[in-house]
Amino acid sequence: MHVVRIKKCNHGRRAVMKKCWGKEHWQALLGLPSGEQVQDCLKELWKELKVTRRCEARANEALHDALESSDTAVLARVALQEEVNRTKHVAQRICNTYERKAAVTVIDKSKMMYLVYCLLGVIVFLVVAILFNAK
Repeated sequence: MHVVRIKKCNHGRRAVMKKCWGKEHWQALLGLPSGEQVQDCLKELWKELKVTRRCEARANEALHDALESSDTAVLARVALQEEVNRTKHVAQRICNTYERKAAVTVIDKSKMMYLVYCLLGVIVFLVVAILFNAK
């Protein structure tokens, strides 16, 4: 910007007259930013955009990791539930087997007691028969 000074104006005072040449001078006269200022602003905007994209990428990675962890936890929970169900089934089968064995044992015990009582009866009968034959 160039300033041309005029000694006196029509009113008798000193006057200052501004003259502008070219695009940059008009921008300065109208209060617009210069080309370097615009470039600096665009550089700052680009830097902010890069930082924002990095933050967004990190947030997306964290979200992806959280979703994977959630999926892993759900799969682990399902696998655990299946294992619990299998264990319940196996325990039920084992309990049923032992119940059958206990029932068979009780039946066998009652049969054995019947046989013991029968043998005792036979022995007593033989002893009594021997004693009566001996007299």
